[in-house]
Amino acid sequence: MNRGRQTAGLISMDAIDDLLTLGKQRCRDTRTQALVSLTRPFPSKLDPIELFTVARRIDDVASYWSLPAKGSWIVGVGNATDITTEGARRFKQVADTIEDLTGSAIIEANNGSGPLFLGGFRFNPDSRRDALWDGFYDGLLTLPRWMIASQVTGQYSYTANLVLNAQSDVEALRKQLAVEAQLLVNKPADSSQPVTAPANREEAADSWGHRVEQALRAIGEGKLNKVTLARRMKLRSKTVIPPELVLRSLTRSYPECRTFAFCRRGASFVGASPEELVSLSGTNVSSTCLAGTAPRGESETADTELSNWLLKNEKERREHKVVVIGFQNGWERFAAN
Repeated sequence: MNRGRQTAGLISMDAIDDLLTLGKQRCRDTRTQALVSLTRPFPSKLDPIELFTVARRIDDVASYWSLPAKGSWIVGVGNATDITTEGARRFKQVADTIEDLTGSAIIEANNGSGPLFLGGFRFNPDSRRDALWDGFYDGLLTLPRWMIASQVTGQYSYTANLVLNAQSDVEALRKQLAVEAQLLVNKPADSSQPVTAPANREEAADSWGHRVEQALRAIGEGKLNKVTLARRMKLRSKTVIPPELVLRSLTRSYPECRTFAFCRRGASFVGASPEELVSLSGTNVSSTCLAGTAPRGESETADTELSNWLLKNEKERREHKVVVIGFQNGWERFAAN
């Protein structure tokens, strides 16, 4: 079987063609833009990081999210549309935009997830944003043109998303999607060669110590209850550091963390979060509000002793209370907006 036939078997271009035609007719009838989205099973086992490598070769906008321990991941290719927002009402603005876009959408999900927006929001939109974050905004969500996903059940699916208008060149879009579909089923060349990057401190040690002293003084004066300080370090390399190499390292080292990467026009934001801040399932909202740490013990008995120490330690309990109250207040402000 040649590669073209494989592409037809894994990604149904006929179904995508039908959806494009239907979407273009919707635009003519309503004289507005229309989101069209098609989700189908993807009957092939994939390596998400290899797929992410392909995604970056197809487009300079690519997304990645995974929970390695559960085998759940999403890879996004390109952008059907972006939603950008600024300021305190960024969540409400994004929610309204998504509602408008999906309200008249043509979606064929076949029990799949359908169109998903990937991205994030700044924690504090009032703080100064330096040039390092240009192009990421206070809020940025991308609807990938292609989205490949794996569920905890071990099933795979692909989703094709497009936003059309009356002037959209459907034939050109068909050709573009066919080429991209061809690339998505090809295994990329190995990109696992290690890259070394000598680290240079961006902030002097005495400056960091001064900031710690300021924070402690503010807590002592009652101006702050809790503060988390962070340092920034620059890494320089003689060669380009592909984000998938960082992802591979994070996945192996922290399989219980939620690993992510958002690449946009030459910049990559890559990381691994140990906590699920907020989860929404239907009308249920849950959050992992956690503060206070202790090392793992060498046995279950030692773990139990350390756990009991955390529960009884006044400092650790006070830190945890601040986090819980902070989340409650933040959720109330979000719900009000």
